[in-house]
Amino acid sequence: MEAKKIALALAASIALIGCEPAEQAKKENMLSSELATAAKQKDPLQAFQTVQAVKSKLCMSGNCNDNPMWVKAGEDEVKYLTAAIKQGNSKAFAALYVPAHGNSAPSIEQVRSQPGTLSSFLAHADRLAGTTPDEGLLLLYAGMMVMEGKHAVKDTTRAANFLARAWAAGNPNAANIASRLYIKNNDYRNAYLWSLRCTDKCERDGQAVLDTLQQRLSPEAIKQAERAAQDTSIIELAIGG
Repeated sequence: MEAKKIALALAASIALIGCEPAEQAKKENMLSSELATAAKQKDPLQAFQTVQAVKSKLCMSGNCNDNPMWVKAGEDEVKYLTAAIKQGNSKAFAALYVPAHGNSAPSIEQVRSQPGTLSSFLAHADRLAGTTPDEGLLLLYAGMMVMEGKHAVKDTTRAANFLARAWAAGNPNAANIASRLYIKNNDYRNAYLWSLRCTDKCERDGQAVLDTLQQRLSPEAIKQAERAAQDTSIIELAIGG
């Protein structure tokens, strides 16, 4: 009985092995077809998304990096995404810097690490009109990068500007991040202003933060912040009072 089980298992293994080359050829044909499609697309971001989609579909299981065709697919991803970045495409920058886009693929890491990519992103953020939620998201991450100084020169003023524009563009969490920025700089008046702006879907650090900020301010400063909270043109309050 045991010998029969072993024989059946061996037969199944042989059958599986026999199917692997055919399955691999099928994947390669599909990949080749999609790479050809991408090469014809005039929009480099669209071409990048075409290659990214087919790689994601075909590489859900197993390592796809050994075959030369998969290597070429990765090189095409880098080429197309780099071209989209040079065009100043907001969605291309989002693919690099917004975590929700799942930006941990090797090709994305390679483009992100290229000299000048981050400075191009921040310059792009400087030019954004800040009128849509997507632009607000880009401005939020630009502000966080400059605020933290991990991948860019730390600049409190520039960070505050990015975050204020992100909030005005409809990103609620930018208000809480801006409040943190001012707390780090011991500017409790503006920290309170931005904490007041953290409403609705904004994820506030806690009511205790707001209460603590109130305790550090004069009644006049509290009233000043409360009056300014709804005015999107005000980024910072004057010191004093």
